[in-house]
Amino acid sequence: MVEEIKTWARELGFDDCRIARAKEASHADLFRDWISEGKHGEMAWLERTPERRCDPREVLPGCRSIICLALNYYPGRSPFPENHHGATG
Repeated sequence: MVEEIKTWARELGFDDCRIARAKEASHADLFRDWISEGKHGEMAWLERTPERRCDPREVLPGCRSIICLALNYYPGRSPFPENHHGATG
């Protein structure tokens, strides 16, 4: 099914498609420390619901996988090598 999803993503024009297990971010404790130290500055919205920012299952209960899509919207000359053909990995 993973390859089928990645194929659909390419067909829809996405440049990359990755799939990851839904779990707490490996850097969640660092994020919490960063927030508690006030390093987020004036971005008060980052303080709100930190658990939701650390674990996608807090936003989507029962979620098992996360699909991340990338789309290059660079308007200038292509930053990719000539042989770049979209999704990888």
